[in-house]
Amino acid sequence: MDQPIIFKQVGHTYSAGTPFEFRAMHDVNVTIPVGRVTAIIGHTGSGKSTLIQHLNMLLRPTEGTIELDNFTVTKDSEHGSLKPLRKKVGVVFQFPESQLFEETVLKDVMFGPLNFKVSEEEAERIAREKLALVGLPEYLYERSPFDLSGGQMRRVAIAGVLALEPEVLVLDEPTAGLDPLGHKNMMEMFMNLHRQDGITLVMVTHQMDDVADYADYVVVMEGGTVVKKGSPQEIFADSQWLEAKQLDLPRATGFLEDIVKANPTLDRSITTVLSVADLADQLVAMKAAQVQGGHHAR
Repeated sequence: MDQPIIFKQVGHTYSAGTPFEFRAMHDVNVTIPVGRVTAIIGHTGSGKSTLIQHLNMLLRPTEGTIELDNFTVTKDSEHGSLKPLRKKVGVVFQFPESQLFEETVLKDVMFGPLNFKVSEEEAERIAREKLALVGLPEYLYERSPFDLSGGQMRRVAIAGVLALEPEVLVLDEPTAGLDPLGHKNMMEMFMNLHRQDGITLVMVTHQMDDVADYADYVVVMEGGTVVKKGSPQEIFADSQWLEAKQLDLPRATGFLEDIVKANPTLDRSITTVLSVADLADQLVAMKAAQVQGGHHAR
């Protein structure tokens, strides 16, 4: 995919025209850059999940347009015409292991390619390649996915998404429920895919440390629309604004802010670049100046 994904005045209303009508998203204008890592953040109910379901056409906009790989998608776009887009954009949902259903690991990962009319031989080749990519040992391929550990089941589910060979991978809280080591390993796996294969990553997360560590671009949602967008440095520069939006600072940034508050002469800009090294340099310089001043006073 050579072009960014562009949302223009996109909105979505569930159950329109019924007593259950609910406008979950409105007036969304945002561009998802190609080949980058975009984080979508916002408190629960802000519209994040509705937005990402438009990326692979699980939902069509009820207002506005989405431009994706030379397609322009509107409320009138036919579902059948959008099938190629569903192959280009893969979604790893929260707890993706709940989507497993086949009798063996290998068959589960083969299902997607077979659904897109790939030969059985080619589907098996792809499935073995993606299972190896997510780090699942070959001796597990003929086991039932339900006999695996939770972490292994999640890797099978992710391999199933990767088997469609998407150009954009959407991650909806992909590390939910994992312990710290599992979380770290999972994020490193996604970042390796991004670096090695050039896959565009879009991640919905409440983990601000992941946003700071991995994202190139951040979209903040509230009340069903985009309220801010920019680099992590730009988004995390205003801690009071984030607090008003019920969002946390990354731990490193919060730590730096506490130190800056205790040392008013420090340059506050260091808290926007998440740089402990910059902080250390400034503290050393301050200490040296204090020592120098002490010498002069004597």
